[in-house]
Parts: sequence; C-alpha cells; structure tokens
Amino acid sequence: MASSSSPNTSKKITFPHGEDDVDFDCCPVGLHIPRGKSVMWLYFMALDWSMFNSTVHIINLGTIVALSLSTKKEEEEEEEEEEEEEEEEEKKEEEEEEEEEEEEEEEEEEEEEEEEESWP
Repeated sequence: MASSSSPNTSKKITFPHGEDDVDFDCCPVGLHIPRGKSVMWLYFMALDWSMFNSTVHIINLGTIVALSLSTKKEEEEEEEEEEEEEEEEEKKEEEEEEEEEEEEEEEEEEEEEEEEESWP
C-alpha cells in the first residue's frame, strides 16, 4: 500500500478522477500540487524549502491520495537529543567517579589523622 520513491525517479502522483490539482495534507505543512507534477518535481520543491528530506511516501487508497514527508529538522532534532542524552550520561558517570575518588581520599586523610592522633 505504501511505497517510497528515491529523488531520481519521476513517478507521477495519482490524482482523483476529474481533479486538475490536489491539496495534500502533509506533516508538517499542507502542500498544493498541480496535475502532472512528478515526485522529482516535489523533491526539488522540497530542496528549495530546505526542510524536507528525500523520502517521499505516496499512499493511494482508491480516490484518496495522501502524502507523508518527514523533515530534516525533525531528524536532526532527534539526533541532537540522543547525543545530548549520551553526553549527560557520560557526565553523570564522570561525576560519580570523581565523588567516589574524593570519598576515598577523605577516608584516607581521616585514617592518617587518626593514626597521627593515636601516636604518643
């Protein structure tokens, strides 16, 4: 039912019978496409907007035509979030290691002080 097309294809978008153009409900924006325009044309339009990636999914259900595009921005935000989470985890681990080292040093100092105090 769903198929994806690479940007170098010129597969035609199917229009409902008798329509000269179609309004697609897209995420994140609505898109108006005149009859006869290809997926390749859509891809270049998207490049001009510099917000869509090259993945174009076309779903045909009888006379219903839907188009779903994911955005580069969304993908970049997801990658950034993952990187930030990894960095936070690394920082936490480093902080925990530092705290453990500090505790060990404090214990050693306390032991040394106790030894010094116990000397006559």
